[in-house]
Amino acid sequence: MLSVGGAILSTQVAPVSGFPDGWQLRPGDRVILTGVLDGASPLTIMPLVESVRGRVEQGAGRVARIGGQELKLRPGAVVQRSAVTEESIAFYVANDVDDALSCVSIKPVSAFANP
Repeated sequence: MLSVGGAILSTQVAPVSGFPDGWQLRPGDRVILTGVLDGASPLTIMPLVESVRGRVEQGAGRVARIGGQELKLRPGAVVQRSAVTEESIAFYVANDVDDALSCVSIKPVSAFANP
């Protein structure tokens, strides 16, 4: 379903791409629709991933806090072990229905350093 400001524009069916194994797309998850709606090229749905940087703090249950944000660790989330001991970057998908931030992955900043 494509919507702007809560108004439904159209409903589309398309394969998903770029999600971690085991990831389940939920109603309200922000995504990017690639391709052309007129059928000239195939449509694909990809996660609209945002990021936050900081130290990881354990929250209650399957929740992690990082950079003042509370992220839900859903099945399929990839958390590198060293991310809990050093400054890290968390990648997440925001949900417009319940305002949840679902963690896609958490990696230490050092993982992005040039060799």
